[in-house]
Amino acid sequence: RVTAYKDDYKDTFSEVRTLISATEYEPVEGLTLESLWNFSINNEENPLPEDINANCRSMAADKNNIYITRRNSDYTLNLLVFDSKTGKLKQTISLTGPCEDYKTVGANGVFVDAGGNVCVTNIGTSATTPLTVCTVNLLTGATTRIFSYGEPDLRIDYVNFLGDVTKKGGQIWAAASHNEKTTTNNNCIYRWTNNGDETWKTE
Repeated sequence: RVTAYKDDYKDTFSEVRTLISATEYEPVEGLTLESLWNFSINNEENPLPEDINANCRSMAADKNNIYITRRNSDYTLNLLVFDSKTGKLKQTISLTGPCEDYKTVGANGVFVDAGGNVCVTNIGTSATTPLTVCTVNLLTGATTRIFSYGEPDLRIDYVNFLGDVTKKGGQIWAAASHNEKTTTNNNCIYRWTNNGDETWKTE
């Protein structure tokens, strides 16, 4: 976990998965990186020692927290909240609501949009298992579906965003693949824009 500093930058954070030597933190063009912590709960790389079949699927961060999604072996879904300053686990949130509709592929992704909304996504694999984006109530774990899209044979694993996805003009982006080579729009980028009336423009 490192934090980046530069005069004309906002205070921003990035997750790192490997330990970087101190020599790599020398200032470059006014950008300085400060090592905050390096932390592991299991040397065998299992995402959860008491449930080795669990999957920690994705991570995101804001100024105060790191969010990691976890799909357990019984297909219950969690959002783990870590302190970004110390790496300590602050909270394990049980996710409920629409995010559970496709729980076998649920909690595959997480992001924090420009409005500060913490959102979780599933893997979209078809018209009957569409990509779904839900906001998360961090106090209760309740999720609210704000977006859903699926096509036959369409697979989307992860998404990105631009702006506040809950408001007009907010965008969701995704790289998609199709299981069948004959399907139109094979291996393309989708962009969806919030119309502000619970509908989305697809491009």
